[in-house]
Amino acid sequence: AKLSSSHGNLPSSASAAAAGGGTGANDSKHAEVEREVRKIRGIRGWYQRCQEQLGQSIALKFEELFSMMQSDLETTIGEVNNIVDELTTVMDDVAPCFPPKYNIFDYHVQEYHKRFFGLFMGFANLNAEDIAAGHILMLVEWVMRDYSRAISRLGIEPETLQPPLLDAIDPLLSIYRDHVRVLM
Repeated sequence: AKLSSSHGNLPSSASAAAAGGGTGANDSKHAEVEREVRKIRGIRGWYQRCQEQLGQSIALKFEELFSMMQSDLETTIGEVNNIVDELTTVMDDVAPCFPPKYNIFDYHVQEYHKRFFGLFMGFANLNAEDIAAGHILMLVEWVMRDYSRAISRLGIEPETLQPPLLDAIDPLLSIYRDHVRVLM
């Protein structure tokens, strides 16, 4: 499609290519023009871009937790609690800024939950000698008491979240049993 010269926002090379000028535009030049046209036309694809950015932001937050989880479990649990508390902010302050059909709160809950599951599977994949029995009990307690309570306060039934965090706790309980057997 040809663009009229009234689209002054296009870079001059893109305007020339869009108008059919230049020396036979190749595929990459055509793709560049298409990207510029999409930018000008508005916010198509905004929701997908928004979700991608939110997902990247959430992933970055959890990468930091993954890196600290082995060295300082108590601090990690504290940071995990802070992240769970962020869901209240998302529910109260962020979600109202988006159209309801975007389900921003539900998106955050699901993304956070998947990341929590990954974090706990990271603990479960440690060797038995790399995680103390007391740390395992701290993790189990957090999932069973703290996380369930925090999620319930937000109006979410913990059983509805997939995958269940208890699935990540089962391998930890097996490691705990090994610790206990050694003590007997």
